[in-house]
Amino acid sequence: MVPKATRAQIVATSLAYTPFWKDVNIMPLTVNMRLLAQAHHMTEIDQVHAIEFASWQLKLGDETANHDTTKIVLPIGITFFLSSLTFD
Repeated sequence: MVPKATRAQIVATSLAYTPFWKDVNIMPLTVNMRLLAQAHHMTEIDQVHAIEFASWQLKLGDETANHDTTKIVLPIGITFFLSSLTFD
């Protein structure tokens, strides 16, 4: 964080502008570990929904889940599944 900095100064201090950025290896996420780690607390149907939700999240991150770039469209049934989850 750069107090009272201009936009250009803030961007210049970001990770992508550091000297070691050329050596950074970007590794895409392929498994939603936090969601799937709760599988032992879920029924079989909830586990299926969790896998579907995790897959949708990854597609969202890859920008392949929605064709509309102005809003995120939740799949049918996902809001019910999300409201039934509890995390430790």
